[in-house]
Amino acid sequence: MNNSTSGNAISFDPSIALTEFLYSGEQFDSKIGQQYLRQRYYDPVTGRFNRLDPFFGNLNDPQSLHKYLYTHADPINGIDPSGEFFWSIISKVLSLTSGIGLGTIGIASIASLTFTVTSYIEYNDISSLGGRFLTDKEKKFFDFFFRAAIIDPMLNETDRVSAESAIGATMSKSRLWNIDSMPNLLYNMTSGSYFLALMAYKMNGKNIGAITIGRDIYFGSSVPLENSPDIHDIALIGHELMHSWQVEYAEMGTPAWLISYLSESTEQWFWGANFYRGNMMELMGFAIESTIKEILKNKYPNLVEAVNNGSVYTDPQYNDIHNEIRWTFKRKYANEITMYGPGSHLWNMPTFLWFLD
Repeated sequence: MNNSTSGNAISFDPSIALTEFLYSGEQFDSKIGQQYLRQRYYDPVTGRFNRLDPFFGNLNDPQSLHKYLYTHADPINGIDPSGEFFWSIISKVLSLTSGIGLGTIGIASIASLTFTVTSYIEYNDISSLGGRFLTDKEKKFFDFFFRAAIIDPMLNETDRVSAESAIGATMSKSRLWNIDSMPNLLYNMTSGSYFLALMAYKMNGKNIGAITIGRDIYFGSSVPLENSPDIHDIALIGHELMHSWQVEYAEMGTPAWLISYLSESTEQWFWGANFYRGNMMELMGFAIESTIKEILKNKYPNLVEAVNNGSVYTDPQYNDIHNEIRWTFKRKYANEITMYGPGSHLWNMPTFLWFLD
């Protein structure tokens, strides 16, 4: 999917896209051709909001006095998830996270800790820093499982290719880290993703299994063993890979995805859902996690090996495996919404893909 800098669709029809969440990770209303930003609708064709900004403006910031302008006419470096504010992707996201307790260090001191992963990580052995990529065995299994769960046979070619491309990127580029075993000081001081993950763990006393920020997955205790036979480990990795896939598929970049994630949590909390579990992106993560557990524990305990040795394609017992995974995933996703989404808001819940067909 391609968009102009203002968010106007290029070479694709947003009304038939896989997801309603398009430009800057926000919901697009195909009926009126505008983006829903909570307080106001935004027209990506004109780069303007549909009605007056209720905020008078800041006399020291002349562009804030414009009543219809989107992100101070700078959509490359800013987003406006509420329809009322201009947030700089690079720095204001840090003030947003500090506002919910992820840290109290001044913006000036952490501006250099933006969401930049150094080239050192891209081109060197990350095992020396306490991390690893997925093994070939893990890549094959999760690639197979995600395609079965996400790729619907009724998808058009363009959407299918986009979804599959995002799955491929997720499996090849995701990195698994132990939050306490990253000895390289340079990386610790230059990676914003590490900084945010560390603050989250400090806040929660490591009462969380893992945190994913873009392509980096941070585990609170230890990174699951390579090719771990433990179903819990496999399912937890699957949950976190779902978040990495969301970033890859939405093509919004990690900073914008984080703001979208926080905005979604805030909105669901406002409507009565749990701030964390009511988040649509978490609903998907927990749905894929519980799907993996059910399939491996109750139905196909040897599926990991079958995918890797090829018998999943030849053994008759796996003839309907794709449908079983896909429909189990849809059922689990629906269950997550029922359990953690507020009843009064249930009918307005976005269906990020097509899970409730």
